[in-house]
Amino acid sequence: MRVSTWRPFGEGGAWQRRSMGSVSSGALLAAAIALSLIQWVLTYARLRLPVWPAFLYPVTMLGFLAIAIAIAPFAVAVRRRGSWKGRAVARPPTRWI
Repeated sequence: MRVSTWRPFGEGGAWQRRSMGSVSSGALLAAAIALSLIQWVLTYARLRLPVWPAFLYPVTMLGFLAIAIAIAPFAVAVRRRGSWKGRAVARPPTRWI
């Protein structure tokens, strides 16, 4: 993934793309997690609360993300809207015992 900025070039108002180098998505993810941890730790410290719950923030966000990823295919299956390569998939009716 390349990170770049857009800056004005010349007097005509044309925009020029300037590359800032290549940054991996893993590095961006680690930076985002680190910044969120710093923000939560500073907030907890400022409010004079125990700081240890701030370190549970990434774990809880991963849990919510996993649940959200699991709910989407379940909702498609329940609504019987499954598709494969853009075509509807015929599904036999559900038999309840």
